[in-house]
Amino acid sequence: MEKNNARYLVIGIITTMIIAITGVTYAYWRGQIQGEGANMVVNFGKARVIFTDDIEISENDAKPGWSTTKTFTIENEGDEPFKYDIYIKNLVNTLVTEGFLQYKITSTNGYNMTDYLPIDKSTIASDFDLKKRITIEGNTTQEYTIEIRYVDSEDINQSEDMGKTFSGQLMIRESIDKTLYSTLTD
Repeated sequence: MEKNNARYLVIGIITTMIIAITGVTYAYWRGQIQGEGANMVVNFGKARVIFTDDIEISENDAKPGWSTTKTFTIENEGDEPFKYDIYIKNLVNTLVTEGFLQYKITSTNGYNMTDYLPIDKSTIASDFDLKKRITIEGNTTQEYTIEIRYVDSEDINQSEDMGKTFSGQLMIRESIDKTLYSTLTD
């Protein structure tokens, strides 16, 4: 009986240590947000994101030809590479015509797109990934510009889009390898 009690005690101690280490690690790597709007800084351990512009993206009466740009900097002050995703949080896009609301990402030494890609339609707020799994090497800074535009077309009647809205917040999150996460949680 004492052997079983000792075994349960050891298992309990090991489980407690694993939970404690996981919690501390998660708290360390989880993004910590300071400030708001154009003064927002998001920290991920030794990496941080500095938003030059307000993170809010919105147009309440979208018209063909509308555009906006958002700029931010990612700094990795650590020695190890850091992987991250760029996405629009709480995207709402009620435009009727498809493919005319587009985005393009350019960077000084990070991820770059050559063409514009469409932004999905969404009547309820949902996250929309612009680019996943970008790597920034240690002791490196990347400066980004994201252009969002509503293309004017002479071939398509875009009058259905009058009064429609587009909104969301430009965000960065630590990229998580879902294969590893899935294996750990199975």
